Amino acid sequence: MEQGDKVKVYCANGKVFEADKVICTLPTFALKNIDWKPGLPENKIEALNELQYARINKHAMLFDKRFWKSENFDMVTDQLPHYFYHATQGQSGSSGVLISYSIGDKAAVIANQNDMTNFKSVQETLQPVFGDIKPYLKQQANYYWGNDQRSHGSYAIYDPGQWFRVRPILKEPFMHTHFAGEHLADWQGFMEGAIVSGEEAAGEF
Repeated sequence: MEQGDKVKVYCANGKVFEADKVICTLPTFALKNIDWKPGLPENKIEALNELQYARINKHAMLFDKRFWKSENFDMVTDQLPHYFYHATQGQSGSSGVLISYSIGDKAAVIANQNDMTNFKSVQETLQPVFGDIKPYLKQQANYYWGNDQRSHGSYAIYDPGQWFRVRPILKEPFMHTHFAGEHLADWQGFMEGAIVSGEEAAGEF
């Protein structure tokens, strides 16, 4: 990212983009890996290093029968598959998707297990309520944001005091570059908030 009279973005594939202004929506980990010319201010670098991201694991399971019956089904447990919710709510058809959502150390444990082991945990957690659910499983997929190459986490977690101290520094424009993303949104942690933050950044021009 080279800034002078204008801003130039040099991509790894050799493409170069030039503009009067740029809105950067990258999470902090990816943003730190940009070669900034000139370099970012020291206080912004410190803020980027300080903000942490949540370790989240999502395990999506497609079942050919909605055995949970209730369209607005969700469930909190004290097991590795910590939270379940119905992801195909309101959609037609007899099949449906349940997502198991885990955070922190639980997410890290699940991320290091294969699908068969993960589903066994899900089956054991749901069995007391729904019985044997294995015959209904059609497909499953698992994703752990802690290993994501661009974010190293899912959404930003602000510690006490950081919202009013770190966030304004991260949001501050740097030359021709303005910043947005879920970590800078009032509705923080959600993609809807990220969109609003992008609109706000565009309004700064």
